[in-house]
Formats: sequence, C-alpha cells, structure tokens
Amino acid sequence: RPTIFIGHPASELSRVLEENTCGMTVRQGDAEGLVRAIRQLADNPDLCRQMGANGRRAMSAVYSPDASCEAWRRVLEEVVSGAPAGATRAGQAGAGQAAATAPGVARGVQP
Repeated sequence: RPTIFIGHPASELSRVLEENTCGMTVRQGDAEGLVRAIRQLADNPDLCRQMGANGRRAMSAVYSPDASCEAWRRVLEEVVSGAPAGATRAGQAGAGQAAATAPGVARGVQP
C-alpha cells in the first residue's frame, strides 16, 4: 500500500517516499492537499499497487533481518576500531555519527 505522509516536505520520511516512489507528502494543515492525494490514489489502483510494491522493496532492502544485522555489524566494528569506515583523517566522525548509519538508530525508525 502507498503511504500518505502528513508532515514537512523536507523531512527524512518525505525524502524516502519520494526517492522510492512509494508515497506522497502532504503538508500538515493542508486539508485540500490531503483530499487530492487520497483521490489520486483512489482513482489510480495501478499507481497504488506500484507504490506499494516500491515501498515493500525499499523497506525490505534496508530493514530485512540480514540488512539490519549487517548495518549493526558495521556500526559495532566502527565503534570498536574508533574510526568509521570511509572517514577521512582530517574529519573522522565519532561513534555517535557511526550509529546513525544503522537502521532505526538516529532517526527513530524501527524496522
């Protein structure tokens, strides 16, 4: 199923929906925009199916058990080694920044 997110268009969730073509963003308080989004989806069952498939594919790639375990493994390696993978010597990120790469950590998203 597609997602209609009510929030700020510059938010992380809005970016994810747009990049994966799996939903729409409507600004909070924009009742007419919400009506348009609902009507667009109600009038286009093929669009709903495609957005739903896109969303499932995107979330499975990031939040599958294997992908989540791999992301956490990388974070733990970075924390233990003290230097995140890909960091430059002049601007190495700290462990807190490394944790932001794991699903569900920095942005409050749960798999």
